[in-house]
Amino acid sequence: YHPEYYTVDNILTPRFFFDPSNQCLFWAIEKLIQSGVDNIDNINLNNIINSNKKVQQIMKRNNLNDVTKYVEMSKFATRNTYEEYKLLVENVVTLAYKREICKFSNAMYQDCFNPDYTLDDISNNISTGLEEIGKKYLFNNDSVMFGEKIDELWETLCSKRNEDGSVGIPSVVPR
Repeated sequence: YHPEYYTVDNILTPRFFFDPSNQCLFWAIEKLIQSGVDNIDNINLNNIINSNKKVQQIMKRNNLNDVTKYVEMSKFATRNTYEEYKLLVENVVTLAYKREICKFSNAMYQDCFNPDYTLDDISNNISTGLEEIGKKYLFNNDSVMFGEKIDELWETLCSKRNEDGSVGIPSVVPR
């Protein structure tokens, strides 16, 4: 498993998943990673899920009282490279975008039959609605892992050192 991939670029969020149980599982994984846990196992997942009543209810409603079988199955579905994970993230985000565009289109369709809506009303609703959706789904394929940039960052930092090897603006306070 590669917990370092789960929150790649903070693009993927629980709301991008269609299935509520997948939203809850991603939320739980995200919470575990944020709290410094890198052992994503059924015990940790069940504990974090059971710590939130709303998440617990959603999981029970979807007959997922225990995530053990999902953790076991994830061994076969895990992505082994960062590039594979990026493709998976892009697919999930693309599907979420398409669902939201369909939902928005249906709402605009209904607005077209509202006799009180003027051309300006409909035009403004379309423009602002699409802009809001677009902001949620900005996706950058140029993401890189920190390890790919560390040498370049270190060289930049070293080049900015003062003569005595310190970094930053020298202080007038004696050492």
